Formats: sequence, structure tokens, C-alpha cells
Amino acid sequence: MNLDTAANPCSSTSSLPNAQWAYPSIMEDGTHTDAWCRDPANVRPPAFTLQAHSAPLDLLFYQGGAFPDAAGDALVTFHGSWNRSPATGYKVVVVPFGDDGVPHGPVTPLLESKATGDTGGGWARRPVGLAMGKLGEVYVTSDADGLVMAIGHD
Repeated sequence: MNLDTAANPCSSTSSLPNAQWAYPSIMEDGTHTDAWCRDPANVRPPAFTLQAHSAPLDLLFYQGGAFPDAAGDALVTFHGSWNRSPATGYKVVVVPFGDDGVPHGPVTPLLESKATGDTGGGWARRPVGLAMGKLGEVYVTSDADGLVMAIGHD
């Protein structure tokens, strides 16, 4: 990823308060420090962050009726990372949005395995793409097994 650090000398790695930090190459100028990046007068912190290595691949703003609590929220596929311990991803989550159009947490799973060992290489599903059917059901593709799963449909 090519980051334009001149335009944005700060980054964030979590949704925790004061988690902003300066890129080391920018700190050499003596102005941009971690404290400078944490000052809201200098930098607007991210509205929302996602877990590293969860590999979000698709996003769908849900407008169907099968999951009324998720109406207007974003559904995101987390493909997962094969080289992270403990494993993360391997699910579809709901990212709630407020009336102001800004995402807020926490994310909640819409599809994930509950079986022991069913993350990382143990679960046969790796969510990739999302689509919504006429009845509000959500279709999820999985590149690990070539399936299209339907959620919210009998």
C-alpha cells in the first residue's frame, strides 16, 4: 500500500482512544510526534477501525427484511488471515451505522462458525463476496470451498 504520509502523517491501529501514532519517517521532521497525532486539534481520529488481519473483502449496505436489526448497516466479509495466531476473520459481520451516517461499534457477527478449531485452516469457509436476494436473504461466496451460502432464507 502506498501511503501519502505528507498528506496524512498519522495512522491508527485500533479503536482505542489515543491510539494515533506518527509514521517513524515523519517523526524525523521534529514536528509530527505521537503526541501531535493524538491531539484532535491537529488530526481527526478515525471514525471506526477494524481488526488487523481480518481481511475485509466486500461491503454491502443492508436494506432487506430478513435481518431488521441490520437495516441500514454495513455487512462486511472478513476473509481471514492464514498467518495470524490467534486466527481472526472467517466471518460476516454487521457494522452498525448511526443516524448521522457514521459507523459505530461494536461489530456483531452475522455468520461465523462456533465449532472448536473452525477458524484459520480449520473452517472450510472463507467469505468473499456479498449480495442480497429479493426476500432480504444475504448470499455469501466462499473461495475456500466454492460455495454460495444463503443466510436468512428457509
